[in-house]
Amino acid sequence: MTMNAYVNSLAGGKAVRSSARIEAFIRATDFDRPTLVLDTELVAQQFRALKAGLGRADIHYAVKANPERAVIETLVAEGSHFDAASRGEIELCLGLGARPETISF
Repeated sequence: MTMNAYVNSLAGGKAVRSSARIEAFIRATDFDRPTLVLDTELVAQQFRALKAGLGRADIHYAVKANPERAVIETLVAEGSHFDAASRGEIELCLGLGARPETISF
């Protein structure tokens, strides 16, 4: 049995940013279990927008919220800081290139 559910908006009519790559992938794929599909370029764009809006503030990503390796790698490349809640999360961030001084525990 395969299931596809595709939602392109949030309740209240607020649009969710998506990309043609994500939409094409979802339409072309039959998923047999819940699957996270994301575009790391959108992650990077959102990080840059937040960084621009907050100026000199250091942005700390809560690794516990989504420890997906591709997300962490993208945020490391963008200069993010990380909030880790366990030794495993610290090791994950370090293993993906985060500098120790960018990780808070």
